[in-house]
Amino acid sequence: MPVYIRKGQLEVPLPSLDDHEEEEDARFELDPERAFARPPQPWRLVGQVLELVLERTWASIEGREQSRQEERTRYKPPVWNRPRRVEMREEVHCLANSADGRYIFVGLDGGLTALAAVDEHAVLSTWEQRGTMITQINTAPAGEEMSAIATIDDMGLGRLFVFYSETFHLVKTINEVEDISKRTVCSSFILSSGGDYGGIMLQGNGESWFEIQKMPKETWLKDLEQAQSQQQQDVEQFSNIDVKLSSPILILRLKSPKRPSGRERRHGQESSQLPEEWSTLGTGQNHLLSSAQLEMHRLLFEQRHRDAVERELSRATVHFVLPSLILPAGLEYKTASGLPNGVCMWWSGSHLLLHYTIQKTGKETEPKADAVWPNAELICCSTISECTMLLALGLRDGTITIWDRYLGLPLTVTSLPEPVRIAELHFVAPKNQHDSPTQDYAASPSASLLAFCKDGSVHMVEVNSEGTCDIATICQRCEEQGDVITAVLPLPMFPQLMIYFTRGGRITLHDRLEGKALALVALPMPHVVASPWHPIYTFGTNGQSIFIKATASQAGIVALAFSTSRGTRDARNCSWKAYSRLQRTMEKWKNVGAPYTLSLKRHRHEDPTG
Repeated sequence: MPVYIRKGQLEVPLPSLDDHEEEEDARFELDPERAFARPPQPWRLVGQVLELVLERTWASIEGREQSRQEERTRYKPPVWNRPRRVEMREEVHCLANSADGRYIFVGLDGGLTALAAVDEHAVLSTWEQRGTMITQINTAPAGEEMSAIATIDDMGLGRLFVFYSETFHLVKTINEVEDISKRTVCSSFILSSGGDYGGIMLQGNGESWFEIQKMPKETWLKDLEQAQSQQQQDVEQFSNIDVKLSSPILILRLKSPKRPSGRERRHGQESSQLPEEWSTLGTGQNHLLSSAQLEMHRLLFEQRHRDAVERELSRATVHFVLPSLILPAGLEYKTASGLPNGVCMWWSGSHLLLHYTIQKTGKETEPKADAVWPNAELICCSTISECTMLLALGLRDGTITIWDRYLGLPLTVTSLPEPVRIAELHFVAPKNQHDSPTQDYAASPSASLLAFCKDGSVHMVEVNSEGTCDIATICQRCEEQGDVITAVLPLPMFPQLMIYFTRGGRITLHDRLEGKALALVALPMPHVVASPWHPIYTFGTNGQSIFIKATASQAGIVALAFSTSRGTRDARNCSWKAYSRLQRTMEKWKNVGAPYTLSLKRHRHEDPTG
């Protein structure tokens, strides 16, 4: 068979552009909506009109947002730089106020001091003990003109005081023992809103537990009135006498949850059919894992995360609650009006919310939980309303759960715009309520929640009675470290206002309804906010003033207080202006070296920088 071979060298022909189409993409439909046949008239006209309306609407929204942003950057809030200075003789470590707002309790290096919340903030009473540094104070009303005070010092000793007739009376040192090697550490000491119960968090020997004690308020009042009647003629002698008061009574001891132990069961139905373990449902105790499997998982986890594992004891967060329908001893349980009948608590590193009944009929001091509410993530923070019927939980992934304790049902479950960790939660009054910072459950089951996150952002969660939830961002996260918000304080008497601290030491009065700052609080030089990442503060005169710990490079440690306006509560139309007469008076005081103050009032339609 002959083979024909072309003479010469073989060459690859050059590509010809004439053989290809100029726009090859024309053969394909790039828009999926055009894959179908074009609709006839008038539907095409309707589509064009809708597209035009949508574009104009979106352009209007962008324009308004840009104008708001420009207005925020252009608006400079007035500066209030004349707070009142209260000098202390020792370093201030903590602050607390009485329930009636008349007294301010200050924890010092050498004991405890009571100040008057109004006028010149004079020292009324002092409890001194050398070498005792009070680091935590909690107060609660214990009767007419009597307050219960729970303190913790730097050595972990908890003390219970009664403040009566402007005098401190030591009731008991909670965890004091003769053998120091057997001493336990008190990490938390709280009181119920009425002072009827106290909660003590103790740690020792690698364990942690929480004790609930009953406060004998009636006995205290009777003993103090009897001692006062015996010393009616000499007031100073009454302040110096040592009145022996009754100690609180232990009611419950709640231990931290243990790790799930191994089970030797063949199937899950056998675990769920054990009637004696009904109280462990939801706690993770009923499972099919053996002891060997759990031990192997624990060893693998510790070996893989050896550098990240933290050996810390669990701490409990507890809320005293009023009767509701979720506990076995609910509304039908006979209890005094306003007296708590249970507690809601969760332990650090746990996703379980536990409910316990305080009114126990037997001698059981270590009971099991009456109700368990498991969550999908670890609990980071919690708060409860003043009526104790609304409970909010902040989870690690940024989810917020608001429970209606009256019915035992969740009011809403929502997530923040970004998955950030929640640091604090505060219940505030709704938008249409301005007279009280709390709300009556029967009249308004809606909720307004202020959420402060670890990244410095602040969000407002509004929930109505139908369960509809709206989330608004009040303060965005700041990129600059000095402008990052470190603490948020809703004002009790002005629920639409809040005060926040920044890492740079700036104090700002903010209106959450208008979304803008009303005033900047500037401390007199050379004072600055002490530890702005964890400020020390308390309210006085029922929320109309605030005391803040400040430091000075030359004058040591001082406490500062500034008063808010006592006029109208409509903060949206307020501005700040100082009277020239008070300015001249202030200059006169400065010349003689006395403490100075400047009163500020609200006026409408005035220059905010005046």
